[in-house]
Amino acid sequence: MSNEDDRPYPPSMHVGQRGAALAYGIFAPPIAWLLHLVASYAIVEPMCGMSHAWLVHTAMTAVALLIAIPGGVLAYRSMHTEEGSGARSRLLPTIALANSVLFSLIMILSWTAALVVPPCTP
Repeated sequence: MSNEDDRPYPPSMHVGQRGAALAYGIFAPPIAWLLHLVASYAIVEPMCGMSHAWLVHTAMTAVALLIAIPGGVLAYRSMHTEEGSGARSRLLPTIALANSVLFSLIMILSWTAALVVPPCTP
């Protein structure tokens, strides 16, 4: 019989939940960035000549960040709630957190570039 106190993960986060949180943290930010990039290219021509193109691009960036940032939050929670002390147990949460930060910064930088450079220049 196993004692529940001997588990290497906290009682509040089961193994399946931790794995799902790490998978979301690893895969959601790059997928959000990819969708943001494709949508940004797709709206250039239809939004040309409209005065509110910046607003649409801002909304798209906000939605993409709302997908990417929770991945980092989940990875951070997973990293700091685990009772394991080995470096291997912190590798995937660290990668997921770095993914979230990196791809969120990339999306913010591409958003600022779209605000500065007019999309309809020949």
